[in-house]
Amino acid sequence: MQLTQSPDFKIRPAIKLDLLRLIQLGEEYFQEVSRWSSFSYNHEKVMKSAMAAIDSDNHTIFLAYDNKNNILGFMWGCVTSQVWSDDKVGHDVFIYVRSQVRGMDIGKALIKEFLWWCEMKGCKGVQCGANSGIQDDAPAINMYRSLGFGSGGRCFNLQFKGE
Repeated sequence: MQLTQSPDFKIRPAIKLDLLRLIQLGEEYFQEVSRWSSFSYNHEKVMKSAMAAIDSDNHTIFLAYDNKNNILGFMWGCVTSQVWSDDKVGHDVFIYVRSQVRGMDIGKALIKEFLWWCEMKGCKGVQCGANSGIQDDAPAINMYRSLGFGSGGRCFNLQFKGE
């Protein structure tokens, strides 16, 4: 396994003992992304989904952590196939790096780890999105471009008005 190491952080796959901290970090992401403000955050659903991802052969969650074992960010991805092909494609579920450690190339290292994992799974390509709205997605877009990604379309969101 190709696990990134730098003087400031290391990367490894998530394990079930990480779930409580992952849920907290997921909520931090949820609070930062304003387009989800009309949605509720369901800790139990996140716990079940993350546990299923950790147990699945077609999902992965990579963690970036410091020398005190604090989680600095994570990348959750999966392998599927398109409806028109049996060829495998990697997809990001989402990636998040804590605001106080952005700019340390943690996101780039997480994506590189995911790309390696997708290659090992036999993927013919990878699709990742930059649509959180954090800093107008500019840092994420620049990161993906620096890794050789090209634009693959746009993501549009529509939220229905509640009662």
